[in-house]
Amino acid sequence: MDDKSVLFVQPRYHTNLYPIVEALVNRGNDVSMLVFRESRSGESEMTQRVKPDVLQLSLFTRLIQLLLGDSFTDRILYLYGLPEPGWYLDTLRHRDPDIIVIRNYSVTALLTALYSRFTGSTVIYYDQTPVNTNCWGKRRTAVGLVHFLLFARRPTRYSPVKNSSGDSIPLYFSYYIPFAMNPTTSTNRKKDEVVRVMMIGKLHQPRKNHILFLRCIYDLVANYDIRATIIGSLSDRGDDHYKAILSYVRDNGLNDIVSVESNLSYDEVQRAYGNHDIFVLPSDDEPAAVSHLEAMANGLSVICSDANGTREYVKTGYNGYHFEAGNYYDLRNKLDDLIRHDEKRRQFGKRSLERTQSEFSQVCFYDRFSAMVADATDRRSPASG
Repeated sequence: MDDKSVLFVQPRYHTNLYPIVEALVNRGNDVSMLVFRESRSGESEMTQRVKPDVLQLSLFTRLIQLLLGDSFTDRILYLYGLPEPGWYLDTLRHRDPDIIVIRNYSVTALLTALYSRFTGSTVIYYDQTPVNTNCWGKRRTAVGLVHFLLFARRPTRYSPVKNSSGDSIPLYFSYYIPFAMNPTTSTNRKKDEVVRVMMIGKLHQPRKNHILFLRCIYDLVANYDIRATIIGSLSDRGDDHYKAILSYVRDNGLNDIVSVESNLSYDEVQRAYGNHDIFVLPSDDEPAAVSHLEAMANGLSVICSDANGTREYVKTGYNGYHFEAGNYYDLRNKLDDLIRHDEKRRQFGKRSLERTQSEFSQVCFYDRFSAMVADATDRRSPASG
């Protein structure tokens, strides 16, 4: 599918899209992006490959936004916000995309499907619900039915999440396409006796389990020479959870052990991986994390909770471990194992690089994405019915 025009319609330009965009551009495709909002303070954005344009909202949406005030959440915007129809259709007509990848099952998705009915663009729906789930969902069902009525064929969706029991949603042709990340061998890892552990998670969200991570560090620092880093975005330094993180560090004498870093750029985060040995993703209710894959691409051994939708990227006992979400003892024991056994930790890190190359590289993504697009395009042709 080289030399195609690909348009992404997304809530915002999330970091998990950077390697995907790069993979498409590197193969000669013209990639553009429409987003519902610009990145905010603490949300890094890389625009070297593509600069996103913000959707022009309809008068109706702006009136609702004005009436609801702070109650008009991002979720409402993404799912029910409507672009100015004339502007949106003119924009699509001007860009003339061969492929439109749209996130969320929304009124914008319906408008996009209607447009593609008359232009021949191939529409791909992207979500982070497991591919093999049998949970239909009201919006997913509504958009799928409208698409079916418009085209007399099932729509195509893909997800970077696989691990769920059940069959694929019968209404869609579903594809599992993991996030992409190219492995790097360029690190600044120090060759000393100190073991460096890091985690990433928004500093205002308790579900990221920063305190759980810190409890483990506090317990293990008595037995090992370790340092820990917490990295995350933050818009309000007066946030209660952020202050609780700093208080735990201070009150437990960890100021010389733990560093808390906020609002690092994308490049700064990538460099930070290269300075560490172990990555921990302790979050609860994590639909589809990408940070542990970034860590794998930088040669770290990885521990992630079993509440992470993309936990299967880590092959437990091979390049890392899964632990029971929220279970302090389980996380502490697995972190202890990797800190204690130097050779195992290094071997896991080496396998992380190998696994990234063989399963999650940009080449792997591009091959899977191209195959999906080819299937979807074939199903549009009259000969395929």
